[in-house]
Amino acid sequence: AEDEPSVLLSGATRASRGATLGYLAIVAGHLRLLVVHAQSDDVGAGFTASLAAVEVALAVEAAIFALGAVGRSRGLPLLTVAGRVRLLGAAMAWPWLLPWGAELSCRCGALRPSLGATLLKLSFTIASLV
Repeated sequence: AEDEPSVLLSGATRASRGATLGYLAIVAGHLRLLVVHAQSDDVGAGFTASLAAVEVALAVEAAIFALGAVGRSRGLPLLTVAGRVRLLGAAMAWPWLLPWGAELSCRCGALRPSLGATLLKLSFTIASLV
């Protein structure tokens, strides 16, 4: 068993360096976007906070995919836990696009202010419940 080449969980003999670098670039991009949104003063805290939850979830997801390149038998328990954290984080983050979308609809004038405010409250409640 020691003489056999190590095989990744996908069945490949080694991870793609291009894919790993791509995922790391995605992580850096999401974190940079998070910083840009946090530094923008004119948008409003609630508007960027709901989008930030999704950005963080996407950055964590890309980081876990990049770490998948080390998915040999020694790192399997760590990758299994990381994968579960990724799924749980994504499930908790995506509903926060609902309040962001409702507020964006109000800002661009697609909804009447009264309807937009109602949708914003309802979507915030739904996201909070999830």
